[in-house]
Amino acid sequence: MAVASGEEALRALTELISGDRIKVQSILRDCYLPEGLEPSKSPILMKPDTLMGEYGDETRYALAPDQATRCEIARPPADVLSGRPMISSNETVRKYVERSLDLTMKGGTTSGVVYPLAICELATDFRFRNVGGTSAGAIVAALTAAAELGRSGQVLASCPSHKESPQAETPPAENFASSGTAQETNAIRPGFTGLADIISWLTQIREGDPKAEEYRLAQLFRPGRATAPIFRVVVAIMRGRRLSLPLLSLFAFGWGTPLLAIALILGAVVLTGWLETRSTGATYSAPAIVGFGALGLLAIVLFASGLILVILSIRSVLAARRDQAAWESSPTEEDARLQQLRNHTSRYPMRRRTTGLRVVIGVAMIVAALVLGSLRPALYVIAPLVGLAAGLIMLFGLFLSVSKHVGRFRSRAFGLVLGSASRRRRSPLDVLAGVPKPTVDKSLIPWLNDCLNALAGLPAHEALRFGHLWSGLDYHDRRGSPSQKDLDQWQSMWERRDHRLVNLELMTTDLTRQRPFRFPLDPTEGHDSEQLWVCVDQLHDGESEMFPKPIMKALREGKRRDVRDDHGRMLRLYQLPDQRDLPVIFVVRMSMSLPALFQAVRLYRIQPQQRPQDDFGRVFGNHLQLRPLRSSTESAQELWFSDGGITSNFPVHFFDNALPRWPTVSLDLGTHPDDAPHQDIWLPQDWESPLAPVKTLGGSGFEFGQAIFNTAMSWRDSLQSSLPGYRNRIAQVRTSPGEGGTNLFMPREVVASLALRGAFAGARLRTRFLDTAQWNRFRWLRLRTAMNNFERLRADIHSRRGFYEDVFEGQWWLTEQQRDFSEKPEQPICWYQPQRGFWPKAARLLNTFADAYRPPRRGKKRNVMTYRTPEPYPLIRQVPRE
Repeated sequence: MAVASGEEALRALTELISGDRIKVQSILRDCYLPEGLEPSKSPILMKPDTLMGEYGDETRYALAPDQATRCEIARPPADVLSGRPMISSNETVRKYVERSLDLTMKGGTTSGVVYPLAICELATDFRFRNVGGTSAGAIVAALTAAAELGRSGQVLASCPSHKESPQAETPPAENFASSGTAQETNAIRPGFTGLADIISWLTQIREGDPKAEEYRLAQLFRPGRATAPIFRVVVAIMRGRRLSLPLLSLFAFGWGTPLLAIALILGAVVLTGWLETRSTGATYSAPAIVGFGALGLLAIVLFASGLILVILSIRSVLAARRDQAAWESSPTEEDARLQQLRNHTSRYPMRRRTTGLRVVIGVAMIVAALVLGSLRPALYVIAPLVGLAAGLIMLFGLFLSVSKHVGRFRSRAFGLVLGSASRRRRSPLDVLAGVPKPTVDKSLIPWLNDCLNALAGLPAHEALRFGHLWSGLDYHDRRGSPSQKDLDQWQSMWERRDHRLVNLELMTTDLTRQRPFRFPLDPTEGHDSEQLWVCVDQLHDGESEMFPKPIMKALREGKRRDVRDDHGRMLRLYQLPDQRDLPVIFVVRMSMSLPALFQAVRLYRIQPQQRPQDDFGRVFGNHLQLRPLRSSTESAQELWFSDGGITSNFPVHFFDNALPRWPTVSLDLGTHPDDAPHQDIWLPQDWESPLAPVKTLGGSGFEFGQAIFNTAMSWRDSLQSSLPGYRNRIAQVRTSPGEGGTNLFMPREVVASLALRGAFAGARLRTRFLDTAQWNRFRWLRLRTAMNNFERLRADIHSRRGFYEDVFEGQWWLTEQQRDFSEKPEQPICWYQPQRGFWPKAARLLNTFADAYRPPRRGKKRNVMTYRTPEPYPLIRQVPRE
């Protein structure tokens, strides 16, 4: 089914946010289906009378009619699900589980506008326990966690057990942060109504918003002064300003190329005039020679530009007529997709309106060129040759400038946008590139930080930390002078997700070690042996700091050390705050660092002194007087963190378990397949084919290379998504060319249409997992899959246990191996020596788990645990945690 588009999308979005609940059919439009097909009326996938909307009303997110149930649902899982509760005999546990949900989201830069209303729709019936994402998904995951904190904080503050504590009071409403622009009079409200406020602001549908397109989403992606010239070229490409690209490229890489171009143009003018006088044999003064040369070059430029303008206009008119005729004669699947694209974007009407004007201007330029050229016919032969030579030299100079800047890309932190540049006036080159008129005061990171504080209900001058998400809004007051009870509570929250009020996990990528990092770091994974450090003084671009003042202050709270880097420079490093004190926006910025667009985040690790070793890893004796391989003192090694999507763009495996207590739903992003241009949302059932749709590679080498990159980046996520128990809980929101991705300049109608698709996807997921029969089927499916895995694992261990029989003979065996080991460790290893009761307990575990396995008897080929299990069945493997 397809959602509304254009002005209809804006009206539907306004009704969903500001009006009463409406039926799903109100946001859908007629589908463009192949000939002979009718839209399905089946209520199997979704009931026809399903209501959605009313996202701007905070009562929509109450979750339960009575206060006692709301208080129970708002609590962390450990407070309610301690031990092994039985759902069938415990009404409180049953309600708690039925209203709980985990959520993961895919990355996609501007495609993140799909998610907010999907989350609002899910929040009307579910309480988010665990939220995760990467890239743009990380942004919305953080907003979701903050909104859940705002809702849960308000609920818990009204509960009797919390009213006794003054620390749990909610900050007054006047302290809530606003969105921070000159035209924004309404503050973003705490809780999930604030997410609706964000979409309302982006699409300019609030009362008092201007109707003229402001491209507010694009204005958040603001470069600094140093990278603005290159960013103009990117903007011109996004906005289709092809004719302005040559001029913008000249000014994109410093003044060397423009000065060279000016010198070449002046030289070409003089040379053209001189050659023309030589060809005619006449004698002219120097000003006349310059005038003839300028005349010739001007005529050539006018003629070429006018011809290109006319050809492009004619091509666009012919293509539009051909497509319209094909659609009217036979609406094929490809024509349906094309028609849908036209309905979703406003660029086509604008092109039709400007085509006639472009043709007139082009013809006028050609006529003017012919008139000028008729005055001096010889110039039409000389000027193109001189201009071609000057142009080749100019291109070579531009290539050298680009190569120089690419070589120095590291000085720009490998990106164009810091994320916190201040607003400034448009220059003439900005207008030429299509940069919109600045109406937004703050860029992405300060704006996003304000949104997080507002959704959570924190004052604007504070920093939202993971500790707030874990223990509540009073964390800021308690961390100043914590009691031993607080410290124990926060330690348990760090070690166990179940003790957290809201659990947020985000993915980022360490490019220097080619591995993902999952924040907040797990204390059980050995990260304590390698602390991460940050040089706060480097978090700027010479003009603006990467984060607002409260965040920069929070990053300076850690332990401080002065260490030299590998180049001998002295750096003042601060150890990253404890995971509970780590600002949320800092991790979001690390996860959303889209390569080349956003600057990477530079952290450090402190490398101790390295002593020379031989081929066996033994340290040479001091008597050899060898020079150390590295510095005689410890040094700081750079670690560059970039987009989490590089290693896992769709972390669908987050929060998964063999036997889940409640659903983990996921929001995916994709494109319309050629055979289904009418399907804006795809949410399959478990019985449908697990085969992913085939994507057309196209005919260019660029598309082939892009397919290779996407496969290398996402193959794990794609395979994971096709497993049973996964594919029926992943709602894929599909987009057309010009929507989402890196398309910063989407008109507000397109943003509204994407937001509607998200709301529809949320409604599909919500109704599916509110259905008890659907959830029970899902539990049965996961149980079958888990039993199949356990049985296969038991068979593997059963067949291999005999090879480890001697290991369980006890401590004397371990001592003997340690004595006979040829390569002695220089330092004792803590994990090598287990506790005294390890051997009997390990043997008892294997006897219970593996020895109970009985292979099928002779003549009986089927194993009842593995026969006809859902396919493809997953494998249990030992893999490292991110």
